Amino acid sequence: MKSATFWLGVIVLAAFESTAALGAEPFAQGKALNDLRWELRFNFPKCRHEGHARDAWCQKEDIRSAANDAGIEEKLIAWASHEKTRSIQMAYFSFSNQPVREALCEAAERGVAVTLYIDQSNEKHRNVQALDDCEGFVGAAENTTIVPKGKGPFGSRGAYLLHIKIFLASESRSPVPLSSIDNEEDYAFALAGRTRFTSSSANLSTYGTSLHFENWIFFNAPTNDYLAQANLCIFSALAATGRDARSRFAAKYAACRTQIESPPRDDIELFVTPHDSLSPKMSDGLSRILAEAEDELLVAAHRLTTGKIYNPLIERISSGVDVSVVFDDDILRTGVVDGGPVLSVGVWDVKADRALRDAGAKLSYMETRPNQLHHNKFIVADRKLVLQGAPNFTAAAFNLYGLGHYENLYLIEDKKIIRAYRTAWRRLHKLATSRPDHPVGDHADRPLRDFSRSGGKAGSAPSDANVAYLNMPGMEDLGLPFSAAVRVDNTLYVSGNVGNIPGTLDLAPGGIQGETKQTLDNIKAVLEQFGSSMDKVVKCTIFLADIGEWGAMNEVYRTYFKNPPARSALGASGLALGARVEIECIATM
Repeated sequence: MKSATFWLGVIVLAAFESTAALGAEPFAQGKALNDLRWELRFNFPKCRHEGHARDAWCQKEDIRSAANDAGIEEKLIAWASHEKTRSIQMAYFSFSNQPVREALCEAAERGVAVTLYIDQSNEKHRNVQALDDCEGFVGAAENTTIVPKGKGPFGSRGAYLLHIKIFLASESRSPVPLSSIDNEEDYAFALAGRTRFTSSSANLSTYGTSLHFENWIFFNAPTNDYLAQANLCIFSALAATGRDARSRFAAKYAACRTQIESPPRDDIELFVTPHDSLSPKMSDGLSRILAEAEDELLVAAHRLTTGKIYNPLIERISSGVDVSVVFDDDILRTGVVDGGPVLSVGVWDVKADRALRDAGAKLSYMETRPNQLHHNKFIVADRKLVLQGAPNFTAAAFNLYGLGHYENLYLIEDKKIIRAYRTAWRRLHKLATSRPDHPVGDHADRPLRDFSRSGGKAGSAPSDANVAYLNMPGMEDLGLPFSAAVRVDNTLYVSGNVGNIPGTLDLAPGGIQGETKQTLDNIKAVLEQFGSSMDKVVKCTIFLADIGEWGAMNEVYRTYFKNPPARSALGASGLALGARVEIECIATM
């Protein structure tokens, strides 16, 4: 028979884990297979200052009330304060939440190991440094570790970001995947415990838990659950690689994932980038949710910049699927020179907006100001699937052209979670406004030629406004001294491409035919990114290191064109990277 003390302890712990311990109720909560408990929390900040528009225009004085309404800070603090928490691992692009930081320092003072992986552009932020020092908390600094990742300042040429967003609290004495624990006693202890981890659109910032429109899922799982182990694998891979090591991260994560003993879940799948051939591709999750929609696709997006994503959405519209998108209103602007704040976005966001609008998508915009963003990133397909997580809908985030940002994303089939996201999307839609009502709606019709490649901002193109210099997201890391393409009026001039694997300087295997295929795939990606296609190519020039390979090259080349464009081919004494072939093309838009 259990003692009264035992049952009192159970009741107290249950209350601590329940929403009753928090000031705000979750948007939705439930339990999935294998005792996976979840809570869904949305930021829907309510703005109380004079002149606000539909509760979607907040200022700094609204921060505290918005944070209390969402309850996200409280939940994270509760996890940090939990008596069974032995380690906390976090990965974020930015970290600036002071109440959470103080709770982490208190945990570190108790002996909890606290590790923060942060994008290197934010490693010197005062709150990151304050977490590292934990001044005023005795001995806490010995238990806190800051690890910078990523490359280059945000927005700089060649930069890629640590954009994964996870807060993970472990009850294990060894906060690593079970496959990495050799000690039988530690293994048994870890196996008996639970792991708590988040998936969010938000960074761990003050705004990410308050004024931004965001979504957070809080998972509480047995440590041997596949999702818990996969999240531990993310941190294991981050810990084993340096700050500029995307390919090694991909290999480490994939190897760890293959060693998880528990079977993958049928209801929730995790995608992580960078990835290699042993890990599922984030783009496959995107393709699946778009393909399975029969009636409607509900999209909430802060940024959408690549034809690799908006063109499939347009294809679904042509198949009779209703596509409705809630954007932040910054997508109508391209920086301060176009009437927007510093957080405004670029030309490719504007292009996506126009392409979707012209195809018949139903678009609306959350009217925000510099201290606020509609920062959600999710898609709901009918009542079947939800795609939710950290990445914006960009090529770099989805690693569509080689290795891009570090990101995490979930594809979810749980019906209660899907229903909650549908409800949340409709609430966002009610807060948003359509273009005719929007004060910056006229910006959407500015000629795209007014924008240059430098961040998509107007005013930096040559004096001839019909010229634009264009770069591929995946090529920026290479630091090459030329543009991927130059558009003059409705003509696109594509630079010479060799058969390098996207995002690297490594040539594709397979000799002249393997390189020819990769070269044309690279050209095809450039054309589609900038609004053209292989069917619109009118002229190509081919350079061969050995003119004797002309016939073998042609066998591959002819498969890429329904109507062969005009062409010249010539032998060269040498090509960049030691390539066998280089091809440049001209196409119409």
